[in-house]
Amino acid sequence: MDRAKKDELLETCAKKYKEIDMSKKKQMLENRRKKYKEMDASKNKQMRNKKAVKSRKSYDSMDCEKKEKYLNAIRNQSAIAQQNKKISKLRVDVCISQFCQKIKEGPYYVCTVCNRMLYRKSVLIFNKQKYVNCNIQNIFTEKLSFDSKEYICKTCHSKVIKGKVPCQAVYNDMFVGDIPTELSTLEKLEQIPIAQRIVFEIIVVMPKGQQRKIKGAICNVPVECDKTCQTLPRPPESSGIILLKLKRKLQFRGHVYYQAVRPEIVLNVLNWLKANNELYIKKSYNSRSNINS
Repeated sequence: MDRAKKDELLETCAKKYKEIDMSKKKQMLENRRKKYKEMDASKNKQMRNKKAVKSRKSYDSMDCEKKEKYLNAIRNQSAIAQQNKKISKLRVDVCISQFCQKIKEGPYYVCTVCNRMLYRKSVLIFNKQKYVNCNIQNIFTEKLSFDSKEYICKTCHSKVIKGKVPCQAVYNDMFVGDIPTELSTLEKLEQIPIAQRIVFEIIVVMPKGQQRKIKGAICNVPVECDKTCQTLPRPPESSGIILLKLKRKLQFRGHVYYQAVRPEIVLNVLNWLKANNELYIKKSYNSRSNINS
């Protein structure tokens, strides 16, 4: 075929390709990708080699001016790609600096609805007049922040304006009470014999941010505190402190915790829980006189 006919064919193919819709073009490209993926490795190599030979032949057949234009176009593309990389890095640095500037103050702002400590960006200054039309006025705790002002978080604000009670509101008993003095003196292993359920879980520290997550399955073991009361204290020669091992099963050699435990403190805490906690009132525990006998 002559050179002129080849140019005419290429021009007609280019015009037809331009006139095709975008959906058809996408379909054509997807079909080509599927065919390319379904090909064997040997065929892929052959295609690449053919393309490389064609590009080399076309480059050799070019004039000096065309070669220079071709090389300049490649250089311009590489320069544009490098500039885009630099811009993206600058954008990332700017975003990191903005984030550090926003969290510089710290989570010192308390929401008057959920009592969570949040950053300044995620709270609004509380104005009670905005929520006069809402029927739920008793969800506001009137808790002040460090600057003696009252704030509300954006999630609670969006719910309260619609007349709904937020899920995390203190009104829904979503609060953490203070630890009683009787319970605060307990060690880790002293808490386990009087707990009604023992949870075995693997907690892993994430490499970035040092946040903690649960890995693997969680084993929830119910415990009967009656047996604990009957077995404590252990032999009298222990003089108020016993060494206690916690195992998942008695048949296992290894243990989860191994620590010195004070039986008197454990029993005092257990009696306090009987008097103050509903979950422990339902169960009947033997008194200390029965234990010592």
